[in-house]
Amino acid sequence: MFNLEERPEIGHSIEQHFPEIMAVIKTISAPVSLNSLEHNGGKKTFELRKIPTNQKKEAEGYTLYVTDISERINIENSLRESEEKYRQLLDNASFPLMICDLQTGSVIYQNKLAATLFKSNTSNGHEYTIANLFCDPT
Repeated sequence: MFNLEERPEIGHSIEQHFPEIMAVIKTISAPVSLNSLEHNGGKKTFELRKIPTNQKKEAEGYTLYVTDISERINIENSLRESEEKYRQLLDNASFPLMICDLQTGSVIYQNKLAATLFKSNTSNGHEYTIANLFCDPT
């Protein structure tokens, strides 16, 4: 449940709380993100969505949805940093390493040592599977 008392912006005009947004509102037709707007003493990222109130005729007005996406942006940035750390860890491992899809056998990732050991290259555009590493014993 939302506690409306904690959200002073609800029910008030957008100009009161976000005057810097007004110049952008008239120009948007698709969702747009505004970065680093000052609000309540901190920097926030907001997504704006403008929906015409009348879809059949020329818009008589619009409904504006302002969503604080700061937390989502911070989580995405943290995830990107974490992915980069793990990628560096895998790339610089002191042993050959491959990651394969269990159902298809496709090689999803291999570090340089694995590529050298198996004389393989996943960047040549060809499907590469773990089965390619074995010869037919018959």
